[in-house]
Amino acid sequence: MSVTFTVGVPPAVTALAQQRELGARKAVFWRRATRALILWPLTLVVMAVAITIGLLGWHLPALVLVAALLVGIGLWRYSGTPECVVVYEHGLVCCLGRQRRSVRWDEAHYSWRGAADMAILPQEDALEETGLADAPDLTGTDGRIMLRRVSGMDRLQQLVDAELQLRAFDRGRAQLEAGEQADYPPLAITAAGIFANTGKGTVNARWAALHSYGHVGGVVVINAFFKDAAKGRIAKEWFRGLVADATAAHRVIAATNPNQGTPQAEEAADLVADDIMAEAAEVQQRSRQRHRWAVLQGAAFAAVVLGGAAISTIHLPEHGLGYSAVCGGHPASRAASYNPGNGPHPIDFEGGSGGFAGVSDNAGVLDDEYGQWIPANAADVQLVACVTGVKTDATIGNCDYEGGVDVPLKNEQYTLTVYAAQTGTQVLSPKEIDGDPSTCPDSIETDNGSGPSSFHAKLTLSDVESAVQALVNN
Repeated sequence: MSVTFTVGVPPAVTALAQQRELGARKAVFWRRATRALILWPLTLVVMAVAITIGLLGWHLPALVLVAALLVGIGLWRYSGTPECVVVYEHGLVCCLGRQRRSVRWDEAHYSWRGAADMAILPQEDALEETGLADAPDLTGTDGRIMLRRVSGMDRLQQLVDAELQLRAFDRGRAQLEAGEQADYPPLAITAAGIFANTGKGTVNARWAALHSYGHVGGVVVINAFFKDAAKGRIAKEWFRGLVADATAAHRVIAATNPNQGTPQAEEAADLVADDIMAEAAEVQQRSRQRHRWAVLQGAAFAAVVLGGAAISTIHLPEHGLGYSAVCGGHPASRAASYNPGNGPHPIDFEGGSGGFAGVSDNAGVLDDEYGQWIPANAADVQLVACVTGVKTDATIGNCDYEGGVDVPLKNEQYTLTVYAAQTGTQVLSPKEIDGDPSTCPDSIETDNGSGPSSFHAKLTLSDVESAVQALVNN
């Protein structure tokens, strides 16, 4: 199975634009990106898992998980069927996979704009097809070119309207001056009034019956006067719907209405231009807001991913110098290399149950006599000594305190194993060491003259140091 990546305008689109002499490219619109409501939860869950397993010592799987997230996002965004709309100086080209359609501005007959899509009906068009014909997703009713599922739809609509609305206005005025009707489906504007095809038949309103009219986006709203038995003559909505070239239709209605106060044709044309300029300014402002928001989201996404990846490569410093994962055989890439024969080798002690004094503070394990064993920093560690203990019920002595308090001292059997920190390889087989019978606590707290039920013997520093001395100094 092959994967196709699309990171630029497909060459076939550029070739078609050159063939159709569409001129310089003005803007490119791609299929809509993943919504943040989907991307952010997915990213946060993946990064939480990566950080968790990374802090447990599985650095490579954590980084692989982060990489898989980025690759997955890249595959979603840039692979698969390319969907694009490329706007040029004299027209546009849209593509869906191997399907491509183009239209020049002077070929466009009608255009409709919905809330999140747009359609253009050409008088003539160039339809390029290769392979299987899946045109129904690119071609709508009557051969309309369907523009949808792209980011920045409001910007695309504004660019198309800037080219087509004045043309549509001039076309409508020319039709009326020729004694014909100006068609803006489903509306038809005549010298006598407006006709509307509602889908269930045609209704009409004469100019004298009109109260007001306007448009929002691609929707035209017309209010007319009606007779009411109780209230007499009242105004209410007569038509509301998606209309071809709604901006032009609105201004042609205004220029054609013979009632006093309506603009002349030249003034109405200026109003079309004003509408286009006002929309361009509004779209530009929204575009700047989206750009700022995208930059903020991008920075936040990068911080989460890069920060999470960085965190997933470190250890939680719960014991010693943070090399507890090495005790499970996991390599620590930040550690120094261990090469036998070049001692002394800096060593980190990681404690387990019970442990001994200072086992969770590396500097407390080794005294001045063993100063060369102490790593200057965590990156100098070559060896990791792992100490675990198992408590037993075997009594090996008593701890005597003032007031006649006598506490049994039970044995704890310790196991000490040494690993090469960088590779996680065991370099000293497990050594079994019994707790020292002389490790009674210096003082205790009593309750009504009674002390704790028992203590367990601890390791002494000398036991630990002697167990690893030959390995460290070698």
